[in-house]
Amino acid sequence: MEMSIINDKPDVHWDDIAGLKGAKRALQECVLLPAKFPNKFTGIRQPWRGILLYGPPGTGKSFLAKALATEAESTFISVDSAAIMSKWQGESPKQVKELFWLAHKRSPSVIFIDEIDSLVGARGDNDGAGISQVKTQFMIETQSLGKKENGVLLLGATNLPWNLDVAILRRFEKRIYVPLPDKEARMTLFKLKLSTLPNAFSDENYQDFANQCQGYSGSDIDVVIKEAAYQPMRECHQADFFHLDKDGNYSPVLAPCPKCPGSASVGDVCSFCEAIRMSVFSVPPDNLKEPDVSVKHVFQALKKINPATGKNVLDQYDTWTNKFGESGIL
Repeated sequence: MEMSIINDKPDVHWDDIAGLKGAKRALQECVLLPAKFPNKFTGIRQPWRGILLYGPPGTGKSFLAKALATEAESTFISVDSAAIMSKWQGESPKQVKELFWLAHKRSPSVIFIDEIDSLVGARGDNDGAGISQVKTQFMIETQSLGKKENGVLLLGATNLPWNLDVAILRRFEKRIYVPLPDKEARMTLFKLKLSTLPNAFSDENYQDFANQCQGYSGSDIDVVIKEAAYQPMRECHQADFFHLDKDGNYSPVLAPCPKCPGSASVGDVCSFCEAIRMSVFSVPPDNLKEPDVSVKHVFQALKKINPATGKNVLDQYDTWTNKFGESGIL
């Protein structure tokens, strides 16, 4: 389990995460303030011992955990649920025990368990002996967190909070909803990601992109931007003619002039516009000048890529938050 300790900071900072102001503030209040002013967080104000981040896939729960790991002066132990489960009888409960033993040994510490619902989901008749033992051991270990000043925080993340065992849910005193990005956050995501590519987008363009992708998660927007980034190379692939500039670079001719011969052989040059009949695969690797990513490319991508989370699921998150959670929206 030593391998799960993050010794090097992930280099993800709060400002790297678009939006989620409420979730970031809640984590700072729950973890960073008590670490900075321990004498102020005693008695009834003692630090929270269990925090659950929940929300749709791709909204930044893992990034929040990484930012916390970067900023916190604590040992950060990150483990995936799958790393705990073992095919050997009795090994998984030992892994759980070892995880918490390690956290106590290296305290102050934060244990981050991603997809925690797959580890301690709701109890059912189909639970095998191994799963039941894991849940029981988890209950035993987490019960001690609130009983003494042990300097261990349990941070869980899940896309399916309603699948968690009710008894386990009580161990997470704070349950923070990590929602889909709002318009401002969506604009920021487009600006951050597209700034790495040549473009001439205006603020008005970014507003249009954000308006068109309401209901998209951060990971959905990543896919949209990746698809848009592919469009210039797709145009190069589809081009039959290229222009050669004075620097020796080839750019695709997207609309050949009327005199470009459709039946020209490879290597033939148009006598009017000097476009060369050739395939992109004939262009030297270092001499291709693809078009900039344009507004048209982004909107083409938005037409292709749909959000992964439907309205019925978002309604389910709202219902669960009203019953058990805390909104991460300011």
